[in-house]
Amino acid sequence: MQLDNQITNTCTHYETHDDGTWNAAYTNKLESVMINSQGNMTTDFIVNVGDIVYVIWAEYSSGDANGIGLNGNTEAIQIYKTLASADAAFALINNSVPTVSLTSEGGNPVSFTKPWGSQYNVLGAVHLNVRFVEI
Repeated sequence: MQLDNQITNTCTHYETHDDGTWNAAYTNKLESVMINSQGNMTTDFIVNVGDIVYVIWAEYSSGDANGIGLNGNTEAIQIYKTLASADAAFALINNSVPTVSLTSEGGNPVSFTKPWGSQYNVLGAVHLNVRFVEI
């Protein structure tokens, strides 16, 4: 089933300097989860409007030698039907290994490579949010 996660990404600060350096800051929020045939996430379980789902997503900073955008990127990672499954995946994602092997709600293996972990891509936070599925 296809779902669409709506994560807002708002720039709250941007500054450039005469020496070519820059910095920026962002705030992010998981707004909603909707059933959408063109959605950005696939589940291996049936989801209906009004169901509760658990969404794991992350925000991370990226930049270059001249500056960094604090929490300027977001990544929707996985959706679960039960809190127990979501908690287990959440714990794995928060470890220091660059690629983790998750298990989907339906018991299928899911490999996730973290886009953070380099000099210019730094994890801000991994979130586990509960949402009602919307139309």
